[in-house]
Amino acid sequence: RGRVAWRVGVPSNALGPTGAPHPAEGFAQAHQPGNAALVAAAVAALKGARRVLELFAGSGNFTLALAAAGVDVTAVEVAVSGAAALRAEAEKRGLESRVRAMAGDAARLPTGRYDAALIDPPRAGAAAAVAALHQAGLQRLVYVACDPATLARDLGWLTARGWVVRSATPYDLFPHTGHVEMLVVAERVGAA
Repeated sequence: RGRVAWRVGVPSNALGPTGAPHPAEGFAQAHQPGNAALVAAAVAALKGARRVLELFAGSGNFTLALAAAGVDVTAVEVAVSGAAALRAEAEKRGLESRVRAMAGDAARLPTGRYDAALIDPPRAGAAAAVAALHQAGLQRLVYVACDPATLARDLGWLTARGWVVRSATPYDLFPHTGHVEMLVVAERVGAA
């Protein structure tokens, strides 16, 4: 009888339109064709931005596509393993000059100047991060959300402070369920 050879490694999968490896404990969209459309829409919504701050970046679902499109991205992810996987993948693809990946709290924005922000928070939403982005003076936000209630809460807070929702597009990444993913583009039009 043969012996089973075990290899020690880092458990991961390569879901995503960019094929980036995701740590097993990290989040990855399971519906790949829908996710590819979502990533393409996010990149299109950020067209013209040269420097993007990405919060809740995971291991690069949006980051690597933005960097490949010529955008400089500062990506913040709370999970150390996700930030490390993103950093390693950016280096592997020769995008390290475009990607600054760091582990940290999304509500504590890294210093820098940004043309826009992209956030993809968990179901709890991003109330503290949205407030921080507003206080930092950001003018454009692409918000990817999987929970309509927390999205409405966060957008309500922004619109009360002079932001306007330019577009909101649903993506059915959870077929045969009542869940929907949303991509919202918002811009600041006044000061409050």
